[in-house]
Formats: sequence, structure tokens, C-alpha cells
Amino acid sequence: MLKPWVFQNLTKSDIGIHSYLFVLETSNTMSPKVKCYSSCDKMAFTISPSQYEAPAKHWREPRDINIGNLQTDVIMAGTQFASKDTITLKGSAELVVEYFNFAINSILYQRGIYAPETFKREVYYGLPMQMTDQKELAEYIGNILRQVQAWLMSKTIQKIVLVISSLETMEDVERWQFDVDCDKEASEDPSYSSKKPIKEIRREIQQVIRQIVATMTFLPLISGPCAFDVLVYTDKNEEVPLDWEESDPHFIALSKEVRLNSFSTGAHSVDAMVAYKTDS
Repeated sequence: MLKPWVFQNLTKSDIGIHSYLFVLETSNTMSPKVKCYSSCDKMAFTISPSQYEAPAKHWREPRDINIGNLQTDVIMAGTQFASKDTITLKGSAELVVEYFNFAINSILYQRGIYAPETFKREVYYGLPMQMTDQKELAEYIGNILRQVQAWLMSKTIQKIVLVISSLETMEDVERWQFDVDCDKEASEDPSYSSKKPIKEIRREIQQVIRQIVATMTFLPLISGPCAFDVLVYTDKNEEVPLDWEESDPHFIALSKEVRLNSFSTGAHSVDAMVAYKTDS
């Protein structure tokens, strides 16, 4: 029986954490098939592997497991977590960045900043998400979130803000604010881990994403073309990359505020709120 070697560090995009299950069906054929199951979108596809040797340190041997009535050799490609019941500082930063990616895409879609046909439906955490299908926009958001992840790791980020502005009046009409509290005791040391269960963290993220979608029922209709900016607040002495520049806070005068649920990984906590312009 052929032995599969499966890469442990797989992601579908630069942003996001996904789990994959690779299954080698036991057979005596000359062209064995490996089936890949993706937990994030419930997809399955089949590939014909060209080799079964371990080419790098990130690969490891499979273990036996039963899936339905199929006896298989499998291996799980996982995330950066220490175990199913603990989470490292790096794993926490990845989860928070993934949440920000979901939140930004959801807001841009729900508020009509970009045309609906420029988004594609994907499923994360059991929830249908609308994620941008525009390469340039995805790269723009990805570049921001890569730097945000670095600041999460250094525990120097304070908040991230998404501002929606009218291109006709140049006024700010909505301000989505995500306050970040970093546990200064969190460390990259292998001995550090948060004891909060990952399932509980993801359940909290689900609740916030649902709330973001539900805000569309009471937020004022946005008319006319709009643009958006992403602002990031860091500690005062934090070194800022050269391609970032200072900005005003884009506070909205005569606004109403609605607070959303918060979530915590143990290493990072995020509180969300939206402020929107009113006529009086």
C-alpha cells in the first residue's frame, strides 16, 4: 500500500485559517487517487499524486482512521494552535486577523460599497460569507491585515477602524471601530498558551459576524458612490512602515452609535461598534 505524505501548513489564501483532510484510498491500481476534503467550504476534490516521499520538514507520516465504510490512511493539515484546547499567541493573532477579514468583507458587501457580483459566497465557521472576488481589493485588504497581524504579535495594536465616505459630499457616513485589548503577558514562548477553547472563540466570532449582517436592518440606506479607508491605531512609540501615513480619526459629527458583541481569544480581546451619520 502506498504511503501518502501531506503538507501540514496549507491555506486557501494569504488570510485565513483552514483545515484539510487528505485521504488516500487503498487500492491496487497503478494510479491511486487522493481525495481532499476542506472543512471551510465543504468541498471535496480528487488529485493524482505524483510521489509519496517526504520532501521537506513540514511533511509528516499519516495515521489510520475510518471514514464511513472506507478504510484509509489519512493526515490532518492543521492550524497554528498548540492543541484543540489551547491557543498560542500566533494562533490568536491569526484568528483575530481572520475575523477582521470576514468583518471587512461583510461590511463592504452589505453596505453596497462594491457591486454584489464582485463577491463570491464562501462558508466559514458554518456561516455563509461574501468575500471579494476582485484581486486588487483582496490584495489591498491582505496587505493591511498582514501588518495588523505583526502588531497583534507585538501586542502594540489598539484598534482598527473602517470608515465609509460619500464620494459626492466627501463626508464620512459610517465608522466601524474594533477596539483591541492585548494581554501583555502573552508570549511567543512555547510554554505560553491560552486555555480558552477554540470552539468557544469561533462561536463568539460567529455571533459578531451575525450581528454585523443584522445591522443592515437599521442602518440608514447609503445612496450614491462611496469609498472606504482602514485606519489602525498603535502604541505611540510603535514603528510604522514607510507605506503607511498619519490620518485624522474621521469622527462623525451628529452620529448614533451601536455596540456589538465582543470576543476574546485569551491573548486578544476585540470589542466592536458602529457609528453612523444622522440627519439631526
